[in-house]
Amino acid sequence: MRLKAEIKNHAPITRAIIYSESESTFYLLAFSDDLSQVFDDWCPDLGCAKYNAEVHYGIAEDEWEEIPDALPGTLPHFEQPTVSFRDQAGIIHFISYDEALKRGIVPVREVAVEIVDDPQLLKEVRSLLSRGKTLEAMQIYVRHTHCNLITAQQVIEQLKKTP
Repeated sequence: MRLKAEIKNHAPITRAIIYSESESTFYLLAFSDDLSQVFDDWCPDLGCAKYNAEVHYGIAEDEWEEIPDALPGTLPHFEQPTVSFRDQAGIIHFISYDEALKRGIVPVREVAVEIVDDPQLLKEVRSLLSRGKTLEAMQIYVRHTHCNLITAQQVIEQLKKTP
C-alpha cells in the first residue's frame, strides 16, 4: 500500500509518500523535487503516519491518493518505478526502472549495506530478530548508529539473511 500527497507551504519540501512493508511498519517520506532534502518517519500504523503528515506538513486526510505498490528492486518513495545506482565516482543517480533495465543497472538497494562493527549492538539486534521483534531491532539500530530508517531497514534485512 502506498499513498502520495502534495505538500503546500513548506518549500522546498513539496511531496510526501506513505508506504507500508507490513501491518505494523509504515514510513512517511517527505522530500523536495530535486531530492536535496528528504525526511523520513517510521510509524506503527497508517493512522499515525497520516497524523504526523497532517501535523508536520498540513496534509489533510482527503488529500491522500493511493498509488500502486513499488516494483521489486525499485525504491518505494518514488511515485514512478525508480532505481538508484552509483556511478564510478560514487555519486548516486536516480533513473526510471525502464531506463535501468535498458542499461542493465543493479539498484543500490540490492547492494549490501555496510553494517557497523559493534558486536554488542549486533548481538542485541540479532536477539530481537530471533524473537520476531523486527521493529524493536530497527529502533535500537537507529538509536545507536544515528542512521536513517531506510538504512536501518536495509541492515535489518541483511542481518535476517546472514547467520
